[in-house]
Amino acid sequence: MHACGKFVNIHIKHVCPFHFSFSLVTHSLSFAESVIIFQKKRILTLKEKIKIVEFYTKHKVSARVLGKTFKIGKSQAATIINKRNELLKEWETNVNVNKKRTFFKPEGLKIDQRCYEWFIKARNKNIPLSGTIIRSKAKEIAESLNNQNFNASSVWLQRFKKRHNITFKPVSGEAASVNQADVAEFEEKRPSLIRGYDARDIFNTDETGLFFRALPTKTFSFKGEKCFGGKLAKERVSILHNVNMAGEREKLIVIGKAARPRAFGRINLNTLPVSWYSNQKSWMTSDIMSDYLQKFDRKMASQKRKILLFLDNAASHPKNLKLKNIKIIFLPPNTTSVCQPLDQGIIKNFKTWYRSMIVKHVLARMDEATSLEDLIKKINLLDVIYFIQKPWEEVTPATITNCFQKAGFRFRNDTFEKSIDDAFEHDDDIPLAVIAEMTRGMKRISSNVGFDDFVNFDNDLCINDERLEINEPSDVEIEENEEEEGEATTEYMENVSSGFMKTNREAIEGVQKLKHFCANKNDMKGFQVCCDLMLHFESVSLNQSNLKQTTLQDYFNQV
Repeated sequence: MHACGKFVNIHIKHVCPFHFSFSLVTHSLSFAESVIIFQKKRILTLKEKIKIVEFYTKHKVSARVLGKTFKIGKSQAATIINKRNELLKEWETNVNVNKKRTFFKPEGLKIDQRCYEWFIKARNKNIPLSGTIIRSKAKEIAESLNNQNFNASSVWLQRFKKRHNITFKPVSGEAASVNQADVAEFEEKRPSLIRGYDARDIFNTDETGLFFRALPTKTFSFKGEKCFGGKLAKERVSILHNVNMAGEREKLIVIGKAARPRAFGRINLNTLPVSWYSNQKSWMTSDIMSDYLQKFDRKMASQKRKILLFLDNAASHPKNLKLKNIKIIFLPPNTTSVCQPLDQGIIKNFKTWYRSMIVKHVLARMDEATSLEDLIKKINLLDVIYFIQKPWEEVTPATITNCFQKAGFRFRNDTFEKSIDDAFEHDDDIPLAVIAEMTRGMKRISSNVGFDDFVNFDNDLCINDERLEINEPSDVEIEENEEEEGEATTEYMENVSSGFMKTNREAIEGVQKLKHFCANKNDMKGFQVCCDLMLHFESVSLNQSNLKQTTLQDYFNQV
């Protein structure tokens, strides 16, 4: 080679097919030109590698054919084939699909992962973050890991943003809660994620909070309440819904404050129509979620099914749980209101049925109490379990499948092929008679609350530990055990005069006695039958009542 680098003779014995297609030849090139030849190899993005993997999976071709098809080298194609499982696993996460290399040392990877987890939690809470804040947090994490050599420089920040598809821009209103770039990227990935699964094996799981005793009069005082503990924790439960694309529902998980509420009496918790869990704040925890997923995994194994489960990025959802029959796909942060089927109307449908039952329950008893507060406190947690299960049974398979389609889960195969109705609205699946009856009842209780406000007011209820720091003080550990307010009312049976029943009121009181009897005998089937009978007499009582009154305030001076 000439020392000045002007011209050199290069004898090329073998060159990758991607770059050149000639054999042994002699060229006279400048040194700069020769460098260009050896730097020609193209570095592929994750998205490009996945396309190669999908092509190979479908056609089962050789590495040489892959190289010619995608204009890459044979050895590069072989490497991609050998690492296809790793690439597919990475594709299923929320990494930047346009990234080209993974170059982390173990200590740098740990800093990056913890910083990104912190970023997601802050992002889910719509906390504004700047580059300076992220760099400071990364430095703090490095120090906690005893890494004194880490430098959270501006270059590191740019690479961090590129790796995780992070952009900084002002947001407001609904735009603050939905990242359209992440939505578009997830929609591009989704067909490859669900390919090979039947509709009944594609699931979505999510939690919601519920103020189970709330009436329209309490809507404004409860609305926006995070409920991290204390008095309001006794008025709420968290509910985990699990549905699949074929319209099937799994047994509900209900999380309350007490391990065994006194209203449950001697009932075997395994005989309840829901799975009961508890903690001091009535919210979802990683321990509860892990226990549920492991049980669900065993159920799928017993049915010899391999399923796909879509979850959001909540802090309580375990990220490294080892499951044999369930593959978990985490939705990108700030996309659930668009991409998650349960958020497209399934949960609202459930809550509409629940609120309707509560309104009916209260109105049928408005002449038996001295105040509205006294009346609503007579709803105990055993009643609530039924009030929760019954509305869940009312959510139709059609509603569930429509919501999956509305969220973009669409494909055709032998087991699932439905027309897509882009005009679908979840309110269409609630009978008009139910909405009309509920609206009339709401007007009698309060004329200041709209239908949607009453149904949706606790949608933003805190259902997970939202602390940004692991060591951040929490009143979970220091909160004293408090008895549930109103539990003394669980034994609220009234004496019924002897003789035959002549009125609906006497019939309701008689059924109430039977409910009490079934609960003490651990006869849950009998208890549910009594609840159905109770609903029947309540409806008859309402139809026969004089509807001259406009609001409950006419009956009660205190609300």
